[in-house]
Amino acid sequence: MNRTFPAMFSCAIALGAPLGAAAKPQQTQAQTAAVLPSYATLARHVTTAPLIIDARIRKADRLKPEESPGLAADTARFLVEADVSALIRGNQAMATRITYTADVPLNARGKP
Repeated sequence: MNRTFPAMFSCAIALGAPLGAAAKPQQTQAQTAAVLPSYATLARHVTTAPLIIDARIRKADRLKPEESPGLAADTARFLVEADVSALIRGNQAMATRITYTADVPLNARGKP
C-alpha cells in the first residue's frame, strides 16, 4: 500500500484519526474536519502522552477480517510499520522501526 500518512505519532495513537486522511485531496475541508480530532483533543493527548515520536510510515497492510475479531463492520485494522526519526519526549530508548495496529474507519465504498 503506497499512501501518504500523517508523520507525527504520539503514544496516543488511539486518537482515531484515519491513516489516509491526508491522502484524500477530493475531500472537502468540512468532511476532513468531521473526521479529524479537534485541536484541543490533540493537545490534551500530546501533553499527557508519556512518549512522543516522529515517525514515517514505511508500510501499512490491511488485515483480513478473520485476523481482526470483534472489529466493527465499518472499520478496518491495519498492521503499520514505521521508521522512527526522532524521540521527542520519553525517558527510555526507542527502536528505529516500530510496528503497531491501527483501526481505521471505512467510507461508504469500503475504502479507508
